[in-house]
Amino acid sequence: MRMVLAMLACPATWALALRPARHLARRASAAGTRLDDASPYAIDERPVDVEAVGALAARHVARHGDWLAAKPVARHTAAAFDAFLAAAAGRSEIVVDAGCGTGVSTAALAARHPDALVVGVDRSADRLGRGRAPLPDNAFLLRAELADFWRLCAAADVAVAETFLLYPNPYPKPGHLKKRFHGHPCLPSLLAAAGGRLTLRASWRTYLDEFLAATRAAAAAGDGAAARLLAAGAAGPAALAAPRPADALTAFEAKYAAAGQPTFELVLGRRAR
Repeated sequence: MRMVLAMLACPATWALALRPARHLARRASAAGTRLDDASPYAIDERPVDVEAVGALAARHVARHGDWLAAKPVARHTAAAFDAFLAAAAGRSEIVVDAGCGTGVSTAALAARHPDALVVGVDRSADRLGRGRAPLPDNAFLLRAELADFWRLCAAADVAVAETFLLYPNPYPKPGHLKKRFHGHPCLPSLLAAAGGRLTLRASWRTYLDEFLAATRAAAAAGDGAAARLLAAGAAGPAALAAPRPADALTAFEAKYAAAGQPTFELVLGRRAR
C-alpha cells in the first residue's frame, strides 16, 4: 500500500502560472462575455436560467442510477480510491480538495486543518506533476476522475467532513451548462460525497448562483443529500470580504485579489454562516 500511495501522491507547488490577459480576453470574447476594464480577470455576470438549470438537475436525479450502471469506474481511479481508503482509516476528519490542480490549495487547506487528513484530487497527471514544494504530513494528492471518485465515496459512505470545490472561470459559455459540475450527471454523487459541508469558490458568481439553483432543484426532485445540505444551512453566493492575496486558497485567487477582482463563495451544509 505504501508503494501505491507513493505512486499516486505528488508534491505540491506554491507557484501556478496564469495565462496572459490577452488570452483571457480572447476566451471571454469567444464566450460572448466582456472583460471589465478594471480587471483582466473579470467575466460579466448574467441571469441564471433557473428553469433550464432546474430541469437538468431533476433529470440527473431521476436517471442517476442508470447513468452509474452505464459508466464503469476508471481503473486508475479505483486504485486511487483504494489508496485513499487506506490513508483515511482511523482518521476522524477528512477534507477533500476536489480539482486540486497542482496542490496549492491542498497544502493551504492542510495548514488550516492540521488535525484533518486533506486529500487533493485531480484528473490531470500533468497538473499534479508540477509540484515542487513538499506537502504537509496531513495531506496527499491523488490522480482520479472526480465523477468516479465521488460515486465511490458515496457508495462507501466515507465520513468526509468537508469538500472544497475551487474552480475559477469554469466554462463560461451559455451553451456549456452541461460541462459545469452542477449540470453534469455526476451531480447527485457530488452532493452525496460532499460530507457535512460543501464550500465552492469562483471568480464568476453566475457559476455559484447556478450551483445553488441546481442543488435546490435536486432537493425538490427527491435527492436526499441535496436536501440535507440545504437544511443544514446555505450562505452566499457572496464576495469574500476584503480579499487579500495572503488569504487566498489558490494561486488564481491570489492573482485575482492582487488585481482587485473579487472571489465569490457559496457554502452549503453545517456551520454555513
